[in-house]
Parts: sequence; structure tokens; C-alpha cells
Amino acid sequence: MEGVRVFSPDEWLASGVDATSYAAMDLKKTLEGLAQHLFGAVDMRWVDTYFPFTSPSFELEIYFQVCNLTCFNLHNNLLVLCSADGVKTN
Repeated sequence: MEGVRVFSPDEWLASGVDATSYAAMDLKKTLEGLAQHLFGAVDMRWVDTYFPFTSPSFELEIYFQVCNLTCFNLHNNLLVLCSADGVKTN
């Protein structure tokens, strides 16, 4: 399963954090909720990692049989190259 979410400045400006930090916090909260919905009350932890075309990159380790959830924020320039509406490079 894959998904993409592009935030507008209105969504993160009022938070007091930069856009990347806001997106990372939202991503983690969303995926933790998904993991709990799918697997119930399981132990999990976030691991900083590296994947090309993403920054920052994380893995969510879920301790349920054998399962690993990988997630990341796409580089803004990649979105621009794909012509995502409203994406700016600055």
C-alpha cells in the first residue's frame, strides 16, 4: 500500500514548526494509528533510515509476527518534477 499527501502552507504555518517537521509528525501519527487499527495493541518503534528521493526517511517496526512498515517524506523537487499542483521549490 502506498499513499501521498501534499500539505498546503495553511495546514502547517500555524503549527509553529517547519513544513518537513509538520509532515513527519502527521505521517507518524497517521501510520501509528493505522498500525494499531490493523494489528491491535502492539509494540512499535520508529527507526531513522535512508531511502533515495526521500527526506527524512523512517521505518516503523511493528512487533507482530513478522511485519515491517516503511514510510518517508518525498523530496519536494521530486514532486515538482512530477508536476504536482501548487508545489514550490523554496
